[in-house]
Amino acid sequence: MPHHQWMVGMPVFIVGLTVMARQQHRMKHPVMWPNPIYLGAYGGGLLSTLVCYFVGIEAHRHEPIIVSLIMWSTALCHIIIFYKLVTGDPGVVRAEGPLQEVLRGVGEGVVRGYCSECQLASPPFSHHCRLCVECHHQMDHHCLFLNTCIAANNHWHFVIFIMSNMVLMVGFLEAAYRITIPKAAQGDWVDMLLAHLWYLMDENMWTLLMIICNGASLIWAINLLNNQFQVIGSQQTTLCRLKLGNPLTKPTHREKVKNFWSFLVRGRVPLSSQTHYFSQV
Repeated sequence: MPHHQWMVGMPVFIVGLTVMARQQHRMKHPVMWPNPIYLGAYGGGLLSTLVCYFVGIEAHRHEPIIVSLIMWSTALCHIIIFYKLVTGDPGVVRAEGPLQEVLRGVGEGVVRGYCSECQLASPPFSHHCRLCVECHHQMDHHCLFLNTCIAANNHWHFVIFIMSNMVLMVGFLEAAYRITIPKAAQGDWVDMLLAHLWYLMDENMWTLLMIICNGASLIWAINLLNNQFQVIGSQQTTLCRLKLGNPLTKPTHREKVKNFWSFLVRGRVPLSSQTHYFSQV
């Protein structure tokens, strides 16, 4: 492989980060469609990581067969869930909710439970997404990197998607670090780390960039999974917490674990039906 790969790889990486930082949620076009560059960036990063792991560093030659089987099966499941999230129905509202509640509100001079964009009576816990231009049941949030909403039908898949992604990132980082350590490196851990870094910059810039991207993404995924644990454990969704605030009586950690486990088993957020459970903001 050619030497001094950092002279090309680092400028290209910086330009790519600059382009991503300048992007907006919508395309700079009169149609104002959701910007697909985030989805493309994630898909490209996932593909590049898997190719680097299985072909670039040939991890299967250096790891026990059980580890290779775990990585192969996790990668396959992750890609299937990724496809389902991108192409599936997140939970679009296709039937009207209780029209009586809307009419009662009109009689009181207040319009509640009606979406003027979709022109239908919205069911409880539904929300209109301005990017998707549709109402969704139990909407959690709009994910830019999947270019779709996370709602009732795909919330479970989204959480499993995060978990499987974390397994892949940890497996890649461990293998990439261990396999690419220069055999001639000597000294204390600082000297060995610097020698390893310089070796990657000079001889294997692709792997180094994948290590940087996956390391940063792992931190993001841990934070994202913790946020999901907090809202699901509190019997809420992300939008529910943003609109209504924290529970008046905060659940204990044990109750959160129980609610989160119930979500993983049943596939639905155990939302509280008691309106006084939330504090208004």
